[in-house]
Amino acid sequence: MDNIKQKFVGTWRLLKCHHELEDGTVVYPLGDTAKGLLVYSSEGYMSGALMQTDRTMFKTKELFSGTQEEKALAMEGYLHYAGRYALHGEEVWHYVEMSLFPNWIGTVQKRRFHFFDNKLTLSVGPYVAQGMRQTASLLWERCP
Repeated sequence: MDNIKQKFVGTWRLLKCHHELEDGTVVYPLGDTAKGLLVYSSEGYMSGALMQTDRTMFKTKELFSGTQEEKALAMEGYLHYAGRYALHGEEVWHYVEMSLFPNWIGTVQKRRFHFFDNKLTLSVGPYVAQGMRQTASLLWERCP
């Protein structure tokens, strides 16, 4: 395994997830206290999950129940995808095999990466979402 790939391997905890709009405005799509875990395996697989910390509980205790509104709010506050990964220059490519957002299944999510100390920054963009040009940036810290 090459040296750069070895730096990815392990579990990472989210410190910050924000988007910068083209006018310089910074927004936090999952709130400024979002939580997340990102795992890269030595076998070449990855799994990443992000969530709002203030998600509303369902009224029912049954896993696959809940109202349509409860389900929609739960999805808005959570993101997960997983699959293989590979390094290409200064980018890590995530080959999405499963995702909460079905449109990403079968796609390649490309992220620029930067390591410093025991931290990893992943970023993407600029791209247009909700009619605004923006760049997303996620700061991760290696779990002990």
